[in-house]
Amino acid sequence: MDPAFRSSAAKVCSEALAAKRAQGAFPFPSFNPTKPDLSRLPAIGRFEARTVTIYRRWLGGMQALGEPSRGRSEWRALVTALHDNLVTIAQQQRAGIDSDGKTFTKDYFQGNAIQKNLEDHSAAAGLKTCAQAAAA
Repeated sequence: MDPAFRSSAAKVCSEALAAKRAQGAFPFPSFNPTKPDLSRLPAIGRFEARTVTIYRRWLGGMQALGEPSRGRSEWRALVTALHDNLVTIAQQQRAGIDSDGKTFTKDYFQGNAIQKNLEDHSAAAGLKTCAQAAAA
């Protein structure tokens, strides 16, 4: 990936990281997503709506960059992982709103694996900031 493209991608990821940090900590520290309290899921779904918005903007910003002249396979893997993460987060957010504990928990486990995938593909593309944003 050429330096100018990498710099542009890093800027998009920095903006996503800043947005995630500005959102603040998860407001339900004792919540167990593997055994969700169904009465709390709608509030969690409302909170996660902001996360979905952050990921939509992040993915849109990355897609707007197009593709690099070099490192296309790494780039495509990163963007695909980001898309997959967004889809899972949106499904989990919807499950929260709907008080669907089974789907919420399934998406929690799936999301962890996809997040790790996003972190790994970000690192492979040489975009440490994107990996940091994924982990935040």
